[in-house]
Amino acid sequence: MRPGVAAMSRLTGDLAAFSRVLSSALLLCGFIILGVVGGRALVTRGYPGWTQPAAIVGGTALGAWQAWSFLKAGMKRGQGRNP
Repeated sequence: MRPGVAAMSRLTGDLAAFSRVLSSALLLCGFIILGVVGGRALVTRGYPGWTQPAAIVGGTALGAWQAWSFLKAGMKRGQGRNP
């Protein structure tokens, strides 16, 4: 492979990895916001006050699990390439 093509290939791979990390962070933030909004909605409907913090923790845990699964799949896909 020519040197310019190898550099472009590596740049493309780095950009793809960066976009996966950024997407995972946004996914996690979305689940946290879902927990905040969902917990607030439940509390206004008459659920106990501890429901909102529990929903936030649940959303964060679920979001972290989803984000990690997304990143792990990308890392497995990139292991076969030579740097």
